[in-house]
Amino acid sequence: MKHNSIFVYGEIAEEGHLQEVSLELLSKGRSLADQLRVDLEMVVLGSQLNGIPEEVKGFGVNYLHLLRMHGCFLIPLCLTPKC
Repeated sequence: MKHNSIFVYGEIAEEGHLQEVSLELLSKGRSLADQLRVDLEMVVLGSQLNGIPEEVKGFGVNYLHLLRMHGCFLIPLCLTPKC
């Protein structure tokens, strides 16, 4: 079975919140995903990610991928639906 998705990359501001443009892209991505009947996924890389799941609530994200930067490594924090 083929799985198709629209992916949005979340850009983090210095304060650990998503940039406004990332939220705007989520809105557009949700519309496009609905038209195409596919999932909306978001990928966020950074060091301060604790508040991200709450920030994207209400944008219709089907899968949220949080990857914490630890030196030169990325540690998956959440790779499940709606963490």
